This record gives sequence, C-alpha cells and structure tokens, in this order.
Amino acid sequence: MNNSTALPGKKSISSLTLFEVLFSVYGFLFYTDTWWALFGETIPPVYSAIRYSILGVPLILLLLRGKTLLRVFTKGSLLWIFISVCVFSLAWSINPDLTTKGILRITLQISVFALYFSSRFNPKDQLYIIGSALGITVMVNLFYILAMPSVGIHAGDKFDGAWKGFYESKNEFSGSMLWAAIVCYIINLKDSNPFAKRITRIGGFLCPALILLSTSKSALVIFLALYVAIALLNKYIWQGSKSILLIDLAILLSCLVVSGVISNWVAIVSSLGKDPTMSGRTVLWHSSIIEIQQRPWLGHGFAGFWTEDNPAAMGIGESLSPGFYAHSAHNGFLNIALDVGWVGLGLFLIGFLSTWILALKYAYGAKSPEAFWPFAVILLVTIYNLVESSLNSEDINWLLYVLTYFSLRIWPQRAKVPLPEPNLQLAPSATQSSGIADGLTPTAR
Repeated sequence: MNNSTALPGKKSISSLTLFEVLFSVYGFLFYTDTWWALFGETIPPVYSAIRYSILGVPLILLLLRGKTLLRVFTKGSLLWIFISVCVFSLAWSINPDLTTKGILRITLQISVFALYFSSRFNPKDQLYIIGSALGITVMVNLFYILAMPSVGIHAGDKFDGAWKGFYESKNEFSGSMLWAAIVCYIINLKDSNPFAKRITRIGGFLCPALILLSTSKSALVIFLALYVAIALLNKYIWQGSKSILLIDLAILLSCLVVSGVISNWVAIVSSLGKDPTMSGRTVLWHSSIIEIQQRPWLGHGFAGFWTEDNPAAMGIGESLSPGFYAHSAHNGFLNIALDVGWVGLGLFLIGFLSTWILALKYAYGAKSPEAFWPFAVILLVTIYNLVESSLNSEDINWLLYVLTYFSLRIWPQRAKVPLPEPNLQLAPSATQSSGIADGLTPTAR
C-alpha cells in the first residue's frame, strides 16, 4: 500500500512527513494564541492537551532519532548553559511553584519544540511552515473583527476603535500582524515560487494595513525599520571592499541618527502622541534595577518574581501608580536579570550576541528568502524587548529566537548556498537520511 500523500504538482511525501508539517503548524498556532481564541478557558482539558502535546510529540520524535538528536543537541551549548541556570534557580527561587511551572512550560516545552522543528526542516521549509501558521492567525483575527466587532475592536476605552482581533489588546494584535507582515515581505522579496509570491503579495498589503488599523505606532515603526534594514541588506550583499566602505558609512550615519534622537527625544516622542517616559516604562526600569540589586548575582528565581504575592513586584508597579501591578519590567533584558541575576543575563547575552553575528553573516550573503529570516527575527526580538518583555517567556518571540538560535548552528554551511525550490519534500527515501534532516545538510530534493 502506498503510504504517501501527493502535493499538487510535486512529488509525493510520506504520511509521517505530512503529519510533521501539520503538527508544526499546529504548534505555532498555540504560540500565536489561536487555539486559545478557538477554545479559550471554557474547555481547560482541551487547551491543556494541546499544550502538553507540543511537548510530548516532538520529544518522542527526537528520541526516535537518537543519533541525530545527539548531533544537534550539542549545537545549543551556550543556550543550554543559560537554561541550566534557569532550572537550577529553583533552589533559590522566592516562588518555587511558579519557577517549576516556568521550567516545564518555557524552558522544557519551547526548547524541545524548537530543537525538533529546527533540526527536522531546512530553513526554507521552516519559513513556509511559520508563514502558514501566521496566515491562519491573520484569518482567524479577521473573522473576529468582521463577524464579532464587539470582541475584535476596542470600544469604550482609551483605544476606542483600534482593531485587536481575538487578542486582549491592540498591542498583542499588532505584534502578531508584524510577524506575518515580515514573513510575507521576506518570501516575496526573493522567492521564485509563483504561488508563494502571489499569496505573500496579498499578505504584504493586508498585514501592514492591519497594523495601521490597530493604531499601534510602535509596531508600525518597527515594521518600517525592518523593511528598510532588509531592503538594504538585499541591495548591498557582500561586495568586498565596497561593502566595507558602506558598512563604515552606515555606522557613521547610525551614530548621527542615534545622537539626534537622544538630543530631541522629548520632541520626537511627543510628536508621535507618546509620553516621553514611554507610558511610565522609564519609572518601571529604574525601580526594577533597584530590585535587581537586592539579589544581583543569581536573581529571584526563574519566572518567580512577577506575582501579586511578591511585595517587591507590587512595589515596582506602585512606583508608577498606587495599587498598580506591572506584570513585567517592560524590558526583556531586565526581566532576565530579575529572574537569574547579572550572571544569568551575562550568560544569555553571550549566546544572544553570537546569534546576532551569525544572523548578519547569513543575511549578508543572501541568495534565497530564508537567509533574511534569522536577521529579521533577531532584530525584531531585540527592538521589542527594549520596551516589552518576551525573552525567556511563553511567547512567540521567545520561540522564534530559540528556533533561530538552533537553525543558525545546525545549518551553517548552507548560509551562502542557494537552496533548491521548496516543496516540503522532506520525507526520507531509499537514498536519503531518515526522519529528521541529518542536522548538517538539507534533505535531498
């Protein structure tokens, strides 16, 4: 019996491969909160089953491919060291219950899913699968907005009229649309697949429009910054000494721009209708740094600080307004320092900066769309976590960072070599490696 499934116009793929593709989309939909939008908290067993299947299924598939697992596991040495500190922080956590939950849901679940996905699919197929999940998320959000505007559009509050889809606020909605917009832009920029270009061209207009309708100026500015950065990288890929001159000029121009922004910060931010204190974030940052100094080296324990039962966490919120609870430092790097101290933050930054360098090297020799994706991820995650907190949390931003971290180290030698056209032809054949890609070379086409 033929146990394969044919894709239109492509060679057949095995049922297992098709399952893994669909399961990966299913996993990403969890981190875009799409499953929550469909099931919510009204059916807790269903939502819990979805959550833990995203840990259990990839773990089983990884263990079944033990030799490949050993090869790819070693690629994450810097990340594993940081994660180990988070796990061991249970010994000194001020809230062991929250730390235990964080270890299971964030450290273990996201790491296992990211390791499985990044080693199973080559970079181009990763981009297609992520784009598919984000496309579904966009459609579900549009359904909420058009079919249930009382839910999908802010009404009667300070964001009255702003689109928010199934999310609680316009900022979450605009963040999700931002990811979708960047994926569409990258695929449409270099991909030669006609169908993919048609679909992403539509998304390339729709997603920025949704960002505008969310009224989120921050998301719009980040999108434009990423758009310009990727366009410049695409135009000025490595050209020897000419590129060195361009880099020098870019650094000089960046310094001038940063200097101008700092000098005219209040005027610039006020012109955008924003508070110069960034809605009180600067107050929260100052108070958070004071609390970090109370446990400077190893912190308060992973995921254990931010709870209304913690007087220190409540104190940070009250530094902004009496009775206000902040939920986070609104800065991902400060949040890590609160959790695992300056030691933990330092270990994280070693891996983070090395990933930055690899992403730039990958993008600078780009000959296919997936080469720009790691750079877009690392840049967006960096910018976002200067004003929000998604690092080392149960969030799509953290998942995509961990995924990028592994992918850049598992697929390094393909950084400047154009990959063949994607057709999700990932199933092993008699002449191919089985299961996960071998961790070093893309699956043969």
